[in-house]
Amino acid sequence: MSKLIIAEKPSVAKSIASALGASSRADGFYEGIGLLVSWCVGHLVSPMDAGGYGFHHASEDGKYLIMANGTQAYAVRADAPEKDNPLRTAEMTLEDDYGMIDGVINNGRRGEELEKAKEHAERTQPEKKPSIRERLAAAKQECAKQQPRPAPEKKPPELGER
Repeated sequence: MSKLIIAEKPSVAKSIASALGASSRADGFYEGIGLLVSWCVGHLVSPMDAGGYGFHHASEDGKYLIMANGTQAYAVRADAPEKDNPLRTAEMTLEDDYGMIDGVINNGRRGEELEKAKEHAERTQPEKKPSIRERLAAAKQECAKQQPRPAPEKKPPELGER
């Protein structure tokens, strides 16, 4: 009597067969020393969708909900764990207000300090200079306003003059 081993894909079946000594290959399986190693393409078993499970009962202490689908049961924590905040440590070191640990680092100026900073920025802002395009457009308009000068008349050279 041979034992059948089913693998997920051909490469896995080949590895299992060589490890167990099933060395001869046939059509769709490996064979040797009382073993048949075959494969399927794709997954053989998948978990049931969450909709297939229903609430069965709660644990005696109320910490877990028992979810079941008729053949299997799982225990799920009744209180949802706090979501992990990857910025919590950074916020704890940088944030002014520890009550605002929310995943956003917003350690900015407030109140009078903010007003002083805005006033200082307005006072020290450099004078805005026109861009090159603006200067070029102004120069073109200025040239268009000026009346063209007549070209100087050239007299043809007289014969015999040098």
